[in-house]
Amino acid sequence: MATNQEFSDILLKLSDLKSDFKSELFELKSDFKSELSELKSNLKLVMKDVEWIKEEDRQQNLLLEEHIKGVQVNEKRLNLEIANREEEAKEIHETLTELNERVKQVEFVPNFMINLRKIILWITPILSILGLGTAFYLNWGP
Repeated sequence: MATNQEFSDILLKLSDLKSDFKSELFELKSDFKSELSELKSNLKLVMKDVEWIKEEDRQQNLLLEEHIKGVQVNEKRLNLEIANREEEAKEIHETLTELNERVKQVEFVPNFMINLRKIILWITPILSILGLGTAFYLNWGP
């Protein structure tokens, strides 16, 4: 059987083991608390980042919506401008056609006169030669 001294030694060793265990447990608890607080602070930072990203995303979506509306307005404006220019081009083409017809009508008389003058210039020498030939024939002919 164990003596009192042995019991005392065993109790002393158990007490030392208990205190070592308590200190180890306290250290682990401290480490766990510090890691937990670090994780909590990291989580808070991540949540702040997530909120900031959400806000940025919301602002970007608003800017995108404004841009899309602007593009749609510009598309409508450009379509109207294209339609107006096509209409103007048709009007200009019709006016040009009318002007060409009027020019042809106005130029008809001068062109007719120029062509008549050319014909007269060609016929005159021929008639002159015929007239001279006739005169010769009548004067010296049979």
